[in-house]
Amino acid sequence: MSTRKRPARVDTEDEDDSAASSVSEDTSSLPGSDGRKRRRISRDSDTTPEQNPNLRIQDYEELEEDSESLDEEDVEQQATQAVQEKRARDKRARQSGVANAARDYGILESVVIHDFMNHHYFEFLFGPLINFITGKNGSGKSAVLTAITLCLGGKAASTNRGKGLKSFIRHGCERARIICKIKNQGSGAYQPEEYGDSISIERHFSANGTSGYVIRSASGRKVSDKRLDLDPILDHCGLQVDNPLNVLSQDNARQFLGSAKPADKYKFFIKGVQLEQLDEDYRLLEDRLFTIQQKLDKKKEDVTVLENIRNNKIRLREQARKTDGLVAKMRELRRQCAWAQVRDQEAKLVEYDVEMTKQDELIRTAQLEVDEYDTNYQEATTQHEATKIALDEAKAAFNAAEGEKRELKVLYEEAKREAMAAQHEERAAKTTLAQKVKEKKNTEGQIAEEERRLDEVNGGGAARRREERTLAQATAQQARTELEAHKAGRQEVERNRQIKGAVVNEKAGIMNAAQRKINEIEESLGKLQNINANNQHRAFRRNNEQLERLIGQETRWQHKPLGPLGRHVKLLKPEWSSVLESMFGKTLSGFLVFSRHDLNLLSDLKRRAACDAEMFLLTDRKDFNVREPDEQFVTILKVLEIDNQDVKKHLIIQHVIDQHILVPNLDDATRTMYDSGRLRCVRGCFAFNPHDPQKGHLLRYGAGDGASQDPVLAYRGLPRMKGDIEATIAIKRIALRDAQDDLATARRAWTEARAEVVKADAAVKKWQKRLVELNIAAQEADDKVQVLDGQISNDSVEGGKLSALRDGLKEVEESRQLAEDQYKDAVIARDTKQKAMHERNQRMNAYDTTLQELQHAFNEAERQHRLADQNKANTLLTKNGKEAVLADTQKGRQELVDDKAEAEAHLQNIIAQATEKVGNRIHVPDRSTKSLFEKHEEMKKTHRQWQQRIGISVEDAERAAAEAEINCNRAEVDHKQLEETQNMLQTSLDDRRARWRLFRQFISARARVTFVALLSERGFRGELLINHAKRLLDLRVEPDITRRNAAGRSANTLSGGEKSYAQICMLLAIWEAMGSPLRCLDEFDVFMDNVNRSTSIRMILDAARQSIGRQYILISPGAKEDIPQDYDVRVQELAPPERGQQTIEESRGGRRRAGAAANGDWE
Repeated sequence: MSTRKRPARVDTEDEDDSAASSVSEDTSSLPGSDGRKRRRISRDSDTTPEQNPNLRIQDYEELEEDSESLDEEDVEQQATQAVQEKRARDKRARQSGVANAARDYGILESVVIHDFMNHHYFEFLFGPLINFITGKNGSGKSAVLTAITLCLGGKAASTNRGKGLKSFIRHGCERARIICKIKNQGSGAYQPEEYGDSISIERHFSANGTSGYVIRSASGRKVSDKRLDLDPILDHCGLQVDNPLNVLSQDNARQFLGSAKPADKYKFFIKGVQLEQLDEDYRLLEDRLFTIQQKLDKKKEDVTVLENIRNNKIRLREQARKTDGLVAKMRELRRQCAWAQVRDQEAKLVEYDVEMTKQDELIRTAQLEVDEYDTNYQEATTQHEATKIALDEAKAAFNAAEGEKRELKVLYEEAKREAMAAQHEERAAKTTLAQKVKEKKNTEGQIAEEERRLDEVNGGGAARRREERTLAQATAQQARTELEAHKAGRQEVERNRQIKGAVVNEKAGIMNAAQRKINEIEESLGKLQNINANNQHRAFRRNNEQLERLIGQETRWQHKPLGPLGRHVKLLKPEWSSVLESMFGKTLSGFLVFSRHDLNLLSDLKRRAACDAEMFLLTDRKDFNVREPDEQFVTILKVLEIDNQDVKKHLIIQHVIDQHILVPNLDDATRTMYDSGRLRCVRGCFAFNPHDPQKGHLLRYGAGDGASQDPVLAYRGLPRMKGDIEATIAIKRIALRDAQDDLATARRAWTEARAEVVKADAAVKKWQKRLVELNIAAQEADDKVQVLDGQISNDSVEGGKLSALRDGLKEVEESRQLAEDQYKDAVIARDTKQKAMHERNQRMNAYDTTLQELQHAFNEAERQHRLADQNKANTLLTKNGKEAVLADTQKGRQELVDDKAEAEAHLQNIIAQATEKVGNRIHVPDRSTKSLFEKHEEMKKTHRQWQQRIGISVEDAERAAAEAEINCNRAEVDHKQLEETQNMLQTSLDDRRARWRLFRQFISARARVTFVALLSERGFRGELLINHAKRLLDLRVEPDITRRNAAGRSANTLSGGEKSYAQICMLLAIWEAMGSPLRCLDEFDVFMDNVNRSTSIRMILDAARQSIGRQYILISPGAKEDIPQDYDVRVQELAPPERGQQTIEESRGGRRRAGAAANGDWE
């Protein structure tokens, strides 16, 4: 069992102490008595031996040098001096006001108990230094120490309060729980990042026998529930609850302090200071040394036997060497046989070189053919891309023609509206002409009336007509101004009408495109919803189901074809379905074959099934390495789950799916591809079309720093890859909703634009109507001025008005003529507009022929693309065939290379064997290897006949002698190494024993000196008697200090108070000697009177304050008032127990209990 423990820490306060003080403090690092695993901590200082190794080494060197010269008096004198200096230093510190300092970690902060012993619930908050628990008997004071012992890993038996955990559960309860909170602060805290400022340890147990631990951090977070995780915490803090002197329970205190015999006290002492466990470990080491000695004796006998065997074998070897002559010849022949095999193997290598030369020529020829067909394939690929571009252009032209037709239809509708407007203008001009005719009739009537008026005298008429002329001239001027202003607004009205018309045409195009997109999505969605296991073949080529049936029935396959390939591919991200389906093209509908024979057979089955599925030839089925870009990129390969390695390899070769990445956003894809230069292992990048996720874009690198971006059309067929149909349908439905929303938006925009066009048409009509009105008004105003001018000019003569009326009739006739001319112009304009409408209708109808021609051109481009695609596939098949031939030839050459390498390795092996067995190469006679072996066998036969006379061969004798020497030497080395190990262990044990005795000597001396010093606090005189030889510990005390010559009295002869006081002094002395970090004592003053109790408490307080950083937990049956109050003292008095009142009744059977206690709990 290992005794290696963590070295003790050195208290910086005691640097000036003597060697005795240093060694006594270091003894707390010895192994514990509970598990031999814990590392003890003797002081509170954070200085460890590893941080200050010179101190420890110097102490040990001084002890070793002075161990022989030191006697008990010297040791006691040094210890006395050290104790006196320490007490004087502590006294000066107290006088100067330096307070006792608490530790930052490893002290108890509180104990909480639930249903434990006689407590239902109790929480005790400990002070960092000195704690007193007082109370009457039965109040549960001892339960606190018992709870601390059990919670910190102690055994139930060590408390002497019960046989098992179940006995500690409060009467009437099923479970009990104890929680101890340990301070964990400062630089010496245990894992502060994990536990925080405190560590809570909870132990719970139940009446059915179950128990467990829970370790929590300061925040209450559960860190562990394992008992093994508690030991490192206790080791770090130095808490040793199983040490009988660290935690003295009531029974142990009574036994150790009161009634124990000297031998029992010595046993407690040696166990409490941790020397007993170390002594047991040394005894185990002694047993191990005894076992080693037994093995040494046995090995010595074995060495003697092996030496005899070695000598016998050497004598036999010397006898066999006398036959060296024949053996030399045999060895020479043996060397020739060995090197003859090397000669034969070298001849085979020459044959391999000749054959490899032939294979190199075949490979060169095959490589030329592969290069030729590779060039053809590149040309076919170029042609395929050109036809693809032509197909896209034809498609674009057809779509453009459709758009132009729609625009012509819009123009036709506009011409139709203009024709109707011209028709309305013609009707208005006709109405105006009718009005002028009517006006002419009225003027003729006025002439007749004027002729009647000539007979009358005209009085005052001239002045009135001049005033009317002035007003008429102003009216005519205003009419002409309004007419010119109205004509100036014509260009703006017509331009506004053109703009509105262009907008409505644009919106109509968007609306039609949205409607076509909805139709396409609905068609695709309908196909998806109708997919099931019976019609899945519809996603592939026509008659694919019949072709698969013929493939299954065919039995002549060398390797059964795989296909359609889409059934071996599962798409993990359905949103990429349309883009990837379009990218793969016909590949997913094709079949994969692995030989020319199967290719021809499948071609025949295709013809019989009338299925035009593609065929792909893959001859090289070896494993290959996938070269993918960085992990941050999602490649096509990563979103596919391919269940066949051959299909995976073909897709990588055909479409480079391992080097095409997927980036949904087009802008992100552009930045990814081009902002940081060329990406490693990236051929291209697919991204969604920003306006239609069913379409996409392919971004690729061009020559040099060039770049290209090609559109990817939406896939309109059924999905060929396996995947989640429901997810794909959901994506289609989302796309359908988006397209419907787009259509609704486009329709609203078209309606609004159409309303604007109607408003613009109304504005044009209004402008034209107003133009006619203004023309008429201006003409009428001018006519009126002319009439009045004529009247005024004729007023001087009789009959002037008649002349004026006749002039007016003339003007009316002119107006009628003008209206007639305008009517004729309106008729002409109507005819012109109607003619333009018919012309646009004819042009629109003529576009049907253009569309048919473009459709034919598109079909032809599609046919050419299909032919180019087939040519590319056929060229690829041929190229693959040539590559297969090249691969087979290279494979044959590689096999030759491998065979040659194997032959060379074999040659090197037999050369090495020949060199190892027969020496360097020699000349081999020009004879066959077989004849050499036959001659060697003849010589071996002769040699065997000779060996029968001596009984052993030379080789066997040599081998046996060599083995005997090796075995003998090995045994001698083993014996020597084991003997050295024993000596080293014995030396180490002796050194450790010497140190152990020094530890015991100095601990004992320090305890004796401290005991005498503590007795002197009350004026007692005495000594602590320790006999290590007889393993006895006792004390002699003389209460009367005036009796100088008295030898002292035994503890049994003292009074109860004196005896308890003396025992307390002994315990404090041992505590001070062992440097225990936690000191607990139960009912230390139970037999003391008030004077001894007061003195003992004062002495304990002084001792506690001198032990810097130590935490004391003391239990006293006295009152709280007996404890001096101070800053470092915390006193808690427990309430007296509740005892039920009982009644004693008389009966014929004698006295008996009348009832149980009122509270039902007995302790």
